[in-house]
Amino acid sequence: MQGNRNSVIAFKKASYSTKQTQEELRELGIQYSKRHINRLWSTFQKDGHVNVQKPNSGRPTKYSEEDKEKIIQMVNDKPDISLKRIEANEEVKEIGMKQSTIRRVLIDNGYQAYKIPYILPLKEIDYINRVNYAKSMLQKGKRYIKSLCFSDETYFQMEKYGPQFAWVQEKTDIPLEKCLKKKQYPLSVLCWAMISNKGPLKFIQLENTMNSERYIELLENELEEGFYSGDLILQHDNARCHVSKITNEWLEENQIEVINFPSYSPDLSIVENIFGILKQEIYSIRENIENKEQLFSQLHHFFFNSEIIKKAIHSAYNNYHNWLHQVIQSQGKQLAN
Repeated sequence: MQGNRNSVIAFKKASYSTKQTQEELRELGIQYSKRHINRLWSTFQKDGHVNVQKPNSGRPTKYSEEDKEKIIQMVNDKPDISLKRIEANEEVKEIGMKQSTIRRVLIDNGYQAYKIPYILPLKEIDYINRVNYAKSMLQKGKRYIKSLCFSDETYFQMEKYGPQFAWVQEKTDIPLEKCLKKKQYPLSVLCWAMISNKGPLKFIQLENTMNSERYIELLENELEEGFYSGDLILQHDNARCHVSKITNEWLEENQIEVINFPSYSPDLSIVENIFGILKQEIYSIRENIENKEQLFSQLHHFFFNSEIIKKAIHSAYNNYHNWLHQVIQSQGKQLAN
């Protein structure tokens, strides 16, 4: 076998083409593909030889219990860490443990890779609150729903969220507060948006993460007269900056009505549904975006000009009462919008 490889090198050194080398080898009874010939020649040019490495004994490298504990600790600290990221760790590099071995260590210790739920699982009180919200909104009627303005903040980025799996011993052990944190990528923008039944209302780029003071300042600058007159009603989720004492005091002082929105219910927020469409739109043209200014400009353009988004908003408001009926019928379960 080594002689066959040396023959390839001899022909290539004599400036034979790959095809000529293949023909000469066939004359010698050696059946090598052109791809294999090129690979051997490339290896020789890189390493100076094409010697065959002796296979190992077949026994796996023995790792100490301390080495295995390092892997377990890494997974416990960050359950959604990938095998590739573990392998790249400096301490793991030193002991030479590969992904296949890391996987075996985890499985041998009772760990499995479970898919991370998209949103936090509901508790019993959350189901009750969602049903109560749906009943309350249905009682208030379609005209009241039409007066709602849905708002929220979100990050838009040029990478998809991931990973989608977590290494835990039981599916119920997934610490979602760790796994569901949005990753920070260099090219991302934080935006606040608001929609009404008439379509997109506001789309603002935020320079900093939201706190109560910044949220109040945003509302002071962006809320339209209809909120102060009672014609429009504000919806926001239960993020700390939205429901803090000083935020509630400001809303009360300015007599701005806010609906009591149930926790963990992005499926019932129309603007959250629009964010999903907007993220798909922007991700589809990610190769044409080079900086944050272009990213926000494209987002702003899509938000106010996309017919898909306008139709989605119109459809969501028209069907919102159906969403509420589904929540009641399913006893509070999340919708598959």
